[in-house]
Amino acid sequence: MSLAESGEEKMIPLFLGTLVGDRIFGCIRLDIDSSNSHYIWPTQSCDQNFGDASPKVYITGVSAGGNTADIQIQAELDESAPFDKYFQEGIHIALSAFLMGLFALLAVNFAFNRSVRRPLKNLLDELLEALAGADGNSWSNDPDDSRIPRFSGAYEALLERAKELRRKEEFWRTITDSSHDCVISIDKRGRIIDFNGQTETILGFQRDTVLGVELSGLLVPDRHLEAWDLLFVSRCEKNSDERQIMELLRADGSEFQAEFSIREIAIHDDHFFTVYIFDVTDILKHEQELREARNAAEQASIAKSSFLAMVSHEIRTPLNAVHGALGLMSSSELDSSQRKFLDVGRKGAESLLLIINDILDFSRIEAGKLVLEPTLFDPEQTIEDVIQVLEPRIHENQISMERGPGFDASQYFIGDVSRIRQVLLNLCSNAVRFTDRGYVRVDCSCNYLNDYEASVRFAVKDTGRGVSIDNQEHLFEEFWGQSNSGTNSNHGTGLGLPISKKLVEMMGGTIGFESEIGQGSTFWFELPLQRADHETTAELNILSQAKNEQPDNNFSDLHGRVLLAEDNPANQLISQVLLGRMGLQVDVAANGHEVIEALHMHPYDLILMDVNMPEMGGIEATRIIREMPNELAGIPIIAMTALAMPGDRDMILSMGMDDYVSKPVIREELYDTIVKAMKRIKSADSDRLDMQKRKWMTTGLR
Repeated sequence: MSLAESGEEKMIPLFLGTLVGDRIFGCIRLDIDSSNSHYIWPTQSCDQNFGDASPKVYITGVSAGGNTADIQIQAELDESAPFDKYFQEGIHIALSAFLMGLFALLAVNFAFNRSVRRPLKNLLDELLEALAGADGNSWSNDPDDSRIPRFSGAYEALLERAKELRRKEEFWRTITDSSHDCVISIDKRGRIIDFNGQTETILGFQRDTVLGVELSGLLVPDRHLEAWDLLFVSRCEKNSDERQIMELLRADGSEFQAEFSIREIAIHDDHFFTVYIFDVTDILKHEQELREARNAAEQASIAKSSFLAMVSHEIRTPLNAVHGALGLMSSSELDSSQRKFLDVGRKGAESLLLIINDILDFSRIEAGKLVLEPTLFDPEQTIEDVIQVLEPRIHENQISMERGPGFDASQYFIGDVSRIRQVLLNLCSNAVRFTDRGYVRVDCSCNYLNDYEASVRFAVKDTGRGVSIDNQEHLFEEFWGQSNSGTNSNHGTGLGLPISKKLVEMMGGTIGFESEIGQGSTFWFELPLQRADHETTAELNILSQAKNEQPDNNFSDLHGRVLLAEDNPANQLISQVLLGRMGLQVDVAANGHEVIEALHMHPYDLILMDVNMPEMGGIEATRIIREMPNELAGIPIIAMTALAMPGDRDMILSMGMDDYVSKPVIREELYDTIVKAMKRIKSADSDRLDMQKRKWMTTGLR
């Protein structure tokens, strides 16, 4: 193929120009032997410049067809060209190269920005935004910073965040593994994602073997599958921490009592659940044992209360007859020997009554049914009352009973005087019991805190045997009695001091003692009390003075007709005589039926009603009476019963009775209760007469 045929002839000048340009070489000649052609550039006149001179450039080549041919290129530099021409050419070439390089650089930069830099920038911005709030001190997110510092800071923050995530993962893994609960994470389809080490320990499942397995298929017995699904749905809907108990399965197929809860957790658009499971088999077993023990204790308590109620009632009923008979005999003419035997009998009856009362008080305190009843009282008068009760025993022991200087006798306080008197009597009684010689002294002091409050301290000092150090720690224990080295037993119920301690603490006070063996003892208690105002104190002083000026009451000034409901013959006899000596006319009924019949036959001012009677008891009879017409329904009814357990008084009064007297009946207490009832009758009658009188006067005026 020739150059002409291939069109290469037209390319020769272009090639030569491209090779050398038009400013470097003066002439270029190209000879091609295969075609016997020659070319001269840039003009034909250049041929004379070469002559026979050796070519400056000589090239031998091979044609495209594979034939060997000589190609000669001769080039002659233009030595006559000036230096500035070459300099300009150099500048032209350098400028062309610079422009070409700049164009190439811009093209590369455009391509780089489009395919690499812009996506990288967007990725960096997203990374910086994601890291915002991680650890602001570990990287810079200043938009004015260059990308490289920002990327470097983000990279460091990313590494720090990765380390922090690993630490948190290890921390929470340690926390969950140390939990006593099995903590199992599942997806919304119920498949296991992960669980803690306690799950492997308690349930026996290996983590790698159960990942991706549905939880209910592993843990839930077939009989509970439906209930599990319902619970799972309800817990997820409520997102509640409420725990449910159900039998679940271990890996070995054994069942256990499990307490579990389900919590839904949402992270962005992903939802999964965490199941907390705790083995409560031992806890439920222990709770069952506690319930059984509590039930047994409650049954024992009920049995104890029933036994105490029965014993109290059965002892108080005959004791009422004994105590009443001895009281009636004391007013008779007796010789010294008879009087001595009578005193022995009365002391025995009183001691028995104190024992019963101590047991009942202790039962009331244990049951929490003892209620304090604050009233106005005079501490000095309270001490005087206690001394009067103990006076016979003081003379018998041939010791003296002394009183301290006390304080302002005109000062009154607000407190439960009956309980204060009971505590003081217990302390004084113990002092008299264990003192063979010397004295017992009662002191009372007061620390006025302000115009409304005071701290009142009672102290009982004796010259008795004292208490050894070994026994001191047991003094306030229930049913513990100090041994007596003498021939006479000084043992009590062992409840006096424990009851006193509980009563003082109920009143907000403290109790204590100091004692030395052979040197005596001092027992004290201190109570915070409210002070009565000056006007109330003055009125009480006037009433107290008037009372002291009145002669002693002989309990024989009452008038009226009384119906006595009592089934015990001995108590019937004693009560009839006792009421008769008070000036009352007495009829007797042996049960509730006889009470109802008697009310229809005779008018009565008062009914003294026993509670436990044959055929019809006092409570049923009271209910029927309160449903009667006219004045019969309003007749005063006083319960006179041996029921004296905690709550008996409130129960009886709630059944319609007006007042309550427990057996054995104390004459003074019975008298005061009857007087109070009679006053209510007179007040009601007076109101009724006044109403009738006003009605008559109104009618007359018309």
